[in-house]
Amino acid sequence: TVIPPTNVFHDNCTPDSELDFLFWLDGRGSFYYGSDSTTFKLTNGGHWITWLAVDRFNHRSDTCGHAIYVVDENRPVITCSPVSDVELNVHVACDTTFNLEAPEVKDSCGVAHIYYKLGDGVTHEYDLSDPDKNSVTFKVGDTLVKWFAVDASNNYSDTCESRFTVRDVAKPTITCVDNVDVKVYTHCDTTLTLAPPTVSDNCSYQLYYKIGSEDEALYTSAVSHKFNLGTTIVTWRAVDPANNEASCIVEYSVKDSSGINVHCPDNDNLVLDVC
Repeated sequence: TVIPPTNVFHDNCTPDSELDFLFWLDGRGSFYYGSDSTTFKLTNGGHWITWLAVDRFNHRSDTCGHAIYVVDENRPVITCSPVSDVELNVHVACDTTFNLEAPEVKDSCGVAHIYYKLGDGVTHEYDLSDPDKNSVTFKVGDTLVKWFAVDASNNYSDTCESRFTVRDVAKPTITCVDNVDVKVYTHCDTTLTLAPPTVSDNCSYQLYYKIGSEDEALYTSAVSHKFNLGTTIVTWRAVDPANNEASCIVEYSVKDSSGINVHCPDNDNLVLDVC
């Protein structure tokens, strides 16, 4: 509401209470001060009002002016979107690129900037001019995104959070070697080095092996094992950090291929005394 500076203007014939006033707002037009012209909507920032008094004889005074400053002290209100679950289902990467959607922000004078922080703690500015340019790469697991907004008067909003969950649902791929057949000739067993399978995974994996009824063990280096006659099954199992797994088996067959050696005694000459 615009109020004239009545204590500034005085006239020798017209009482101060009967003076009329004209004023200009930011140099625009001239307004008569009255009940219908005293309220203006002023934008945030500085404004200049110029005043002029008119007495009962329509004599006009010199002008005077003063500044009005409108200061926005209202903080933006920010509301994050619900938790976002992004599912990763590929075999060639352990992350995914996702275009962030800005949270809802309300402010009486407009929002100047929106910022977000990822797990690394680095502050990034959201591109309000082109929402399609806000791509972020998320690794497998949970990433907490913290948002806050700043208006044109540098008022900061509270923070809100969104959680992005990337799930690895891709199983490792595993291919075992062909079954192994071994013939033995001089012993009833043989020692062989296990041939590990070919394994790949979009993230990482650990490889386990199980020989027959023995306990499963983690495969870290070459393993040798004594195989007895018959068929022994070796089970290979690959497991990634998300507990996706795949397995395959190799049959090791050991066969006795030696013949039976027979050693007969030498011939004996018997002399019989026959009566």
